[in-house]
This record gives sequence, structure tokens and C-alpha cells, in this order.
Amino acid sequence: PIFLGGVGALMRRDSPAGTRDLLEGGPLAQDPQARAALGLGLSGQTFDVVRGTITKDWISRRLHDLQIPATIRVVDSFEKGVEEVVSGRANALFGDRAILFATAERNPKANELVVLGRYFTYEAAALGLPRGDEDFRLAVDRALNGLYFSGGISALYEPYFGEPTEQVLHFFQIVSPE
Repeated sequence: PIFLGGVGALMRRDSPAGTRDLLEGGPLAQDPQARAALGLGLSGQTFDVVRGTITKDWISRRLHDLQIPATIRVVDSFEKGVEEVVSGRANALFGDRAILFATAERNPKANELVVLGRYFTYEAAALGLPRGDEDFRLAVDRALNGLYFSGGISALYEPYFGEPTEQVLHFFQIVSPE
């Protein structure tokens, strides 16, 4: 594995702080008494997901398990989902966090958007290498280990996936040599 990715959420910067805090998993979402307000805080919200991704099944299960009456809409592309958030027709777009970053960055109203720091799912990604080329595999392993050990991986990670979260930094520690 070379990095940790997963499902994230994109919202407008001017989204209500309470909604954002609930989705970020911040103090409000951590307080057992306030968790009762989770359903109220997210009920009636509209969440978009992109057609053909596994995100719709994931968010449908989570909302069902938490008994949150929210609307899930399927859009044809990440670009369309970002436009729905920008226009206010959707409260958030859920999907692969790396793609959310890249799509938001290309949008003319990128400064109005924020990809939340929270990962809703965690997925390790790997680099595919051809079989039998042990010299190349060793060179890649050494380069990656050097990046993990030196901390240089964060500088490569950030432009594409945002600032590494505590969980991502922990992952980097786990895979780096002593």
C-alpha cells in the first residue's frame, strides 16, 4: 500500500457549522447526548453520490442504521455533483476523497468549497507492478520507504488528497521502516 484513501464529503464553505461539525465527527458528534441530535441535524439534508460508485450503498446503509431521514440523489459525474453543491441544491457530495479534491479544484468556484477532513471509509491503495521485475519492485519499495521515513510522503500526498489526517499520518508510520 502507498496511501490511505476512502470516502469523503464536499460541502460549501458557508454550510451551517453544526451540519459540518456533525459530518466532520467533531465534538458535537462525539458527545453522547448531542449524538441524539445527529438525526435532527442531518434530517432533511440532500446528499449526492456519483452513479456507478459504491458510495450510494455505503451512505444508504449508514443513514438507515442511524435512522436519519435524508435524501440521497445519484448524479452522473463528480462535476455535476460539485455543481449541485455550489448551487445549494445538495448539502454535500460524497465520494472518493481524492476525486473530490481534484474536481473541486477544477471548479471555477473552488474557493467556495471545502472537502471535509474526515474519512468515512478507509481504503489502502497500492501500486501495481509487473511480475518478475524484482529489481524494479525493490527500487520502488526503497523509494517509498525513503519517502515514508523522511516524512516526504506528506508533501507528495497533500496536493492530491489534502492535508494528511491523523489516521493517514499513523498509516505512514505503520508502513515506514524503523
